[in-house]
Formats: sequence, structure tokens, C-alpha cells
Amino acid sequence: GADVATTGVQDITAATIRTNATHTTSNSNIELRGKVLLQGNTTLTTGSGNVTFYNTVDSDAAAVKSLTVNSSGTTTFTAEVGGTKPLAALTTDAGGTTRIEKGVVTTTGAQTYGDAVLVQLDTTFTGANVHFNSTLDSETTEVAVTVNDSANTLFGGDVGVSKALTSLTTDAPGTTTIEDVTIRTTGTQTYNDPVILSGGGTSVLDSTNNGTVPAGADVTFADTVNGTTAGAENLTITAGTAGKVSFGGAVGATTRLGAVQISGADSVTAASTVTVQSLAATSIQDGVIVAGTVNSTGEVSISAGGSIDLNGPSNLVGAATLAAGG
Repeated sequence: GADVATTGVQDITAATIRTNATHTTSNSNIELRGKVLLQGNTTLTTGSGNVTFYNTVDSDAAAVKSLTVNSSGTTTFTAEVGGTKPLAALTTDAGGTTRIEKGVVTTTGAQTYGDAVLVQLDTTFTGANVHFNSTLDSETTEVAVTVNDSANTLFGGDVGVSKALTSLTTDAPGTTTIEDVTIRTTGTQTYNDPVILSGGGTSVLDSTNNGTVPAGADVTFADTVNGTTAGAENLTITAGTAGKVSFGGAVGATTRLGAVQISGADSVTAASTVTVQSLAATSIQDGVIVAGTVNSTGEVSISAGGSIDLNGPSNLVGAATLAAGG
């Protein structure tokens, strides 16, 4: 249809709303009260006005189409997005908040969230290049987030700091980039794809929700972990008293990590080499096992209630302190 521009509210009610237009208001709301089918690439711009989708949002049958929402207010998806027919892409701008209420967002291409994202139910984001450029949090009760991304998943803002997730899971294809942020959960964190730390600072992965769940939960890297600039990216992991920390691939083999600190876990297992500037593992209830070489240009300090097994040859330039209880 034709582009629609108003100074006031756009409130559209129909069983099915088909659109391929640009809708613009002057700081007023857009309310779409029906199933939305995108027949063409669609942009909604409201200034400070809110945008609310009261039903599902899908591409029309002919071809997948993109949706862009520019609002410094609140954008709310009350039902599934792309659940019947995926969108080509979904983009929200940097201002305001995006609320995901129904647990499914599916695109064939990118999802780019420039604003803060709140999820109300366990939610699965499926696409290629799913980027959270701002924060990602549970809204009312703690919920789980799964990202199935065949390209690159980006966490560019804190996750679960305002309200924790129960768990965070990424799938095996593609990569996950963690950009100097804190990720808090009350349960497991599972990264099935290669992880890249970026930004030159410290990324904090915490499965105890800042100590409110002392037992913690498993933090698992099924594949490799690397930095972006050699020695610049640090990693801190807190997994409580019961959480296991597992590295299934090489750590820092392509790009050396900076300081890696594991402050609390049931056990720590690394299946391959570990290449860092420094390594500290403290308050480990059981054992620490590194199957490959430990390469460190700085201090290595490991304290464990069980055994410490460094099974590969070690290249330790700095001081090394190992305190094993078993």
C-alpha cells in the first residue's frame, strides 16, 4: 500500500493487516491490531511514540520481507515474529526498548536490536547475524534465551544484569562475539559455537546471578575461545560451588587471551591448549584438568580441592602457584 504519514496516532484494526509501506508519525503511537503480513519491506517510524503489534508478524506467502522499527519509545511484539513465515530481517533503532512477549523471533537474515531488549517468556531467536547492540534482560520473571544463528551472534551490551536470564544457549553453527560485557544467569550458559571476545576489556560470565544463587551452574564452551587483539581481552567466570567450567576447544590458540580468571566452580576442564597472559583459578571445589599445553606469559595460580592435572607440556614465563587438595 501507499506510505502513511500522520501527526497523530495510527490505530489500525483488521483481522489481517497487509503492508509494504512506510508508516510515520510525529511522536505518536502506531497500534497494529491484527495479524501483520509484510508484502514488502516495511518501516515504522514514530519518534518517541510506541509501536505495538497485537498479533503475529510474518512475511506474506510470496517472499520474505524486512521490518524496521524506529522508535525511542517502546516497541512490543505480543505474539510470534516470523513463526509462520520468517522475515528477511528485523531491525530496531538505538532508542527506547523492544519487548518480546511470545518467545519466537525468526528471520532468514539479520536481527539487529539497537535498543534494550526485554523477554517475557523463554525465547528463541533464529537468524543469521543476531546482534544485541544494547542490553538483554528478562522482564518480569527469569526466562531462558536461545540463539540459533548460522552467522555471528553479538552480545554488545550486558545480559541479565538488570534481571537475570535462567539460561543462555547458542547453537553450533557460526560464531558468538562477547564484547566486554557481563552475562548473568541463574542457570547454565552454553556456547556451542566458537566464541570471540572483543573490545579490549573484560567479559564476565556469571552463573550465580551475582552471588544470589551460590551453587551456580555449568558454563560450557563447546568450541574454541579467542580474543580479537592478542592479550587485550580478559575473561572472568563465576560458576559457584556446583557449576562445572568446560572448554571443549583450544583457548587463545588463534588470538591469545589476556587475564583469564575462574573465581568459583565445582571443576574446570580444558580439552585442548590454553594460551593466555595469565591464569587464575580459585575456589575450585574439585579438580582442574588441562589436556593440552598451558602457554602463559604471566602468573599462573590454581587452587583446587581436588587434583590439578596439567597433562600437556607447559610454557610458563611468570610465577606458577599450584595448590591441590587431592
